[in-house]
Amino acid sequence: MGYLPKWLASKFGYFSTQSIMKIWGWLFGAMLVMVLIIPLVSYMSELLVFPLVSVYLIFITGVMSAKFYARKPIILTDPIAVKLSATDAGRR
Repeated sequence: MGYLPKWLASKFGYFSTQSIMKIWGWLFGAMLVMVLIIPLVSYMSELLVFPLVSVYLIFITGVMSAKFYARKPIILTDPIAVKLSATDAGRR
């Protein structure tokens, strides 16, 4: 179940280091390009529109997977968590 998102995250790893505003710019730019290309593609054949939209959706899924799997682990600095991890219960 987690194979496909992890695979997409590895393929779209470039976007894991980018800021979310830059990613929104990429997605918005790709959407605008699609809006301009779809009338041309549908003029040739209407059946070509669906693969174009599916490639865009795969692009969105890959970028979001890359951002999700690039998250850093949470470092607990709360005094209660630090005290608990310093006790015998935290060592088990």
